[in-house]
Amino acid sequence: MSHLLSKSEQEFDEVLGESIEEEESAYTSRIQLVLAEKRTSLSVLRTGMVLLTLPLSIVAFLITTSRYYDPMHNLVFMIPLFLINTFLVVMGITLIIRAWKRIRSQDKVIELIKQHATEFIVEHHMENQKE
Repeated sequence: MSHLLSKSEQEFDEVLGESIEEEESAYTSRIQLVLAEKRTSLSVLRTGMVLLTLPLSIVAFLITTSRYYDPMHNLVFMIPLFLINTFLVVMGITLIIRAWKRIRSQDKVIELIKQHATEFIVEHHMENQKE
């Protein structure tokens, strides 16, 4: 059948094929970029969880060993420690909330890209069937 097509039609088909491959490559690149951002957000989430659990571990250790020292005599150490722990908890919660929002946003972007890619493939398939 290709011998029935004129040279300009064959060139058009080659260009159309290249543009389809470029479009698919563009969708793949976009999704890879969003997935890289998502990995970063997951890393931030993991860091936030560590910042949240570290103060809890310190407090649990202090409670466990409290019979070996008098907390009232060690207030000079305890107050700064609890202030630092409070700061770490606040930072951990902030990082977790921020990462969670970004992950949800990135999931929505991936769904949009997939939807656009599907629409492009369906449109291209319909155009090929018309010819």
